[in-house]
Amino acid sequence: MTDWHINSDEPDLIDYETSFKLPQQDAIYAPDAYRSSDHDPVIVGLELDTVFPTTGILDNFNRANGGLGSNWKGTTSAYRIVGNQVDVRNNGPIYWKNSFGVDQEVYVTLTNVAPTGWEQDLLLKVQGGANPNWGAGAIEVFYDAANNTVLVATFRPDTLTWYEYTAIPVTLSNGDQFGAQALSNGDVIIYRNGFIVGKVTLNAADQAFFNSKGGYIGLWFINAGAAFFDDFGGGNVVPQ
Repeated sequence: MTDWHINSDEPDLIDYETSFKLPQQDAIYAPDAYRSSDHDPVIVGLELDTVFPTTGILDNFNRANGGLGSNWKGTTSAYRIVGNQVDVRNNGPIYWKNSFGVDQEVYVTLTNVAPTGWEQDLLLKVQGGANPNWGAGAIEVFYDAANNTVLVATFRPDTLTWYEYTAIPVTLSNGDQFGAQALSNGDVIIYRNGFIVGKVTLNAADQAFFNSKGGYIGLWFINAGAAFFDDFGGGNVVPQ
């Protein structure tokens, strides 16, 4: 923020008002900002919030009760459509059928948050070729309801273990949209209802593995049998 100095304190003789002036005074007028106001305006720069999500819904689950259908891969038997939303009945990862590029996002509406659920997760950049498998590499963004935190965790096949980054304080409520982006610069950005609530920059080893890779997006619920979700979406994004 700064002032725009336009010589507002100069005499009225040379201001923008030409009424009741002699021709000699009018001749001084110039069509510029000089003495164009009786005060110096303030210039304000605005840093607007980013837009999220930027991609459409992939599955709204508005169909007959039953299985998830052929658009999903993974442990689909752990989930069942009930009343145009998904009932979490067991543990296991599920993946959308298509993979996406090096800059991607995923989101879901948690219609009912499991208050004691161990993990209610978003999956990004899941590897595995035609058959997605977190064991080949994945980025996980999971909500720990008991501690009201969100954590980013990565799995790489060269380590064969999950690496967890510092927890971010976040509380998710029923009906909240939970989302994340994994970008090719190593940033993982977490969203709640379209607003950024945290960001993690992957370490050098994780960036070396994930930055240049695309992969699948999906969900994973662990010991969260009380959870229901709806309106799953995601896809390729242009970093903002």
